[in-house]
Amino acid sequence: MDRNKKYNSKILLFGEYSLIKNSNALAIPFPKFHGEWKYWKALESIHLRQMQLPQFAQYLKEKKIKGYQDQLFQKALKDGIYFLSNIPLGYGAGSSGALCAAVYDSFFDSKLKENNPLILKNIFAEMESFFHGASSGFDPLICYLNQAVLIQKKEYSILEKYKNVEGFFLIDTGKSRSTEPLVKIFLEKYKNIEYQKKCESELIPTVNVAIEAFLKKDAVSLFHYIHDISRFQYFNFQEMIPKKFKKYWEQGLKSSEFKIKLCGAGGGGFLLGFSKNISNTKKQFNDLEIIPI
Repeated sequence: MDRNKKYNSKILLFGEYSLIKNSNALAIPFPKFHGEWKYWKALESIHLRQMQLPQFAQYLKEKKIKGYQDQLFQKALKDGIYFLSNIPLGYGAGSSGALCAAVYDSFFDSKLKENNPLILKNIFAEMESFFHGASSGFDPLICYLNQAVLIQKKEYSILEKYKNVEGFFLIDTGKSRSTEPLVKIFLEKYKNIEYQKKCESELIPTVNVAIEAFLKKDAVSLFHYIHDISRFQYFNFQEMIPKKFKKYWEQGLKSSEFKIKLCGAGGGGFLLGFSKNISNTKKQFNDLEIIPI
C-alpha cells in the first residue's frame, strides 16, 4: 500500500443520462479533489463514509471478488487506517469511486489485477454497488487509472495523450444529492415514446459530436454543441436542475459567452459550465463558487 498516493476525483464532461442509452461519454480525473490513506493520529475531519470501511471489507469478502485479500485489509483496519478525502459527498465527483480505486489498488493481489478497462469497470461496478445499490463502475475506473476515458460504441479507450480544452468550470450548488432516484425519473420518462425519440434523435447525436469537437480541440463547434445540450436538458431534464440555478441556466442559453449543463446526475452537487472567458463569467456569478477545471 502506497501511503503517499492520491486518488483523484473525476468529472464526467459528456454523457450524463445519454450514456445509459448508449451514447458516447467522456470522463476525466480532477486532481483538485482527492483521497489518500492515513492512520489515526488525532481528530481529523473526514467523511462519515470512511467509517463504513469495516462493513465494506465484509461486503467484499462475502462477494468473493477475484483477488481480494481480506486479511490484508483487516490488518490495515486494525492498525488504524482510514481514507482521508476532500471529495464532496453526493456531488457526482467520485467520492466512493476514489475509495474503491484505493481499496483495489491496495488490497487486491497484484498478480491478479486486470489491465483491460472493460473488465476493470465490471469489477469496480460490483465493488461500488456497496455504496449505491447499483453502479456502472465508471467512476472508480477513472479514479483508478487517473486517465481520461472515452466510451465509444460500448468500448472503453484510455486517452493517454489527453489534454484539457480550456473553458470548463464547475459551479458548486452547495447541495448534495443521490443519483439513484434521479436515474429512476429519467428511466420512467424514457418509457414515453416521444421522450425516447427526442433523446435518440437530438440528445445522443449532439453528445457524440460534442465529444468529437472536444477531442479535436474545436472550441467553436464545441460551444455550439454544448449550447444544444444545455437547451435540451433545460426543457427535458427540469427535475435534475436545482431551482435556484435555473436563472443562471437561462442566462447561459441567452449568452454568447457561457453555457451550463449537468455534471452527472444533477439535482445538486456540481453543475458544469463552459465559457469563452471564465474570468469574465465569474463576475456574473460573484455570489457562486466557480471552480475552473
